Amino acid sequence: MSALQFVIVQPIGVYNEPSLRSANSNTQAALTFVNFRAAPVHLWWISFDAKRISYGTVAGDGGKMDMPTYLTHPWVITDGQSDEALGIWFPVPGKGLVVVT
Repeated sequence: MSALQFVIVQPIGVYNEPSLRSANSNTQAALTFVNFRAAPVHLWWISFDAKRISYGTVAGDGGKMDMPTYLTHPWVITDGQSDEALGIWFPVPGKGLVVVT
């Protein structure tokens, strides 16, 4: 029996957002977002034309969301109340784990 393995994905700085966009949809990947903050966070995909597209919220206190995606697709997480960007994550080959604290 094989164990399910994730790679913990580290964020890049939010100051990079103006230069980011999804490049293609060639290589599938998967991210699991886990929110350990007390309040919900909002999940955004950065589109091919560099716009934020809402993918909903992830509940606080351990809430999680599984997201099928592609390697070149950046994701932004914002505070659910202030809309302040908390980080930007790129998928990794296979299954990535994004931990929001």
